Amino acid sequence: QSTMYDENAIKEIKKVKIKKPSKSHPNKNEPKEYGVSVAGWNDVPVRMASCCMPIPCDEILGFITRGRGVSVHKKDCETANKQLEWMKTIPVRWEGPGEPIPVQIEVRARDVQGIYLSMVECISNTETNILEAGASSHPNGTLTAKFMLEVEHLDQLKEILENLRLIGGVIFAERVKK
Repeated sequence: QSTMYDENAIKEIKKVKIKKPSKSHPNKNEPKEYGVSVAGWNDVPVRMASCCMPIPCDEILGFITRGRGVSVHKKDCETANKQLEWMKTIPVRWEGPGEPIPVQIEVRARDVQGIYLSMVECISNTETNILEAGASSHPNGTLTAKFMLEVEHLDQLKEILENLRLIGGVIFAERVKK
């Protein structure tokens, strides 16, 4: 356990209660348990920043927040880089397994019969939960599909995107950066 950070600051952060949301009524405002340690501590409440939604294996940094634990951002997040000037950072790193993290992806493809079903099957074959899905056709003969997926780590996301790109007619498949 690190002594580089004020023990009182760590104690204040730890006062934030972590509650596991029920599957039927998740509360977006409650901190969740993610596999992240804060300054060497594993029991500090963390929130994944909604601006960049880091997933395990992304390079991350943490900001101390008032009453909300530690906010975790991707190191290349524009919002985080702006906050570096005025918010206090604290070292964070990925640890053991945590809860799956919602990640949005976008796929552009030629709009042909069955392409959307192929995308859904491709994602399902990786045993990844699809939280939201939708598609829209464009006058130029293309289709844009968006999926909100529950992802456990970066390698899982890379596999999904690589497999989607192998579908005939797919133009691109990328993680959405907010």
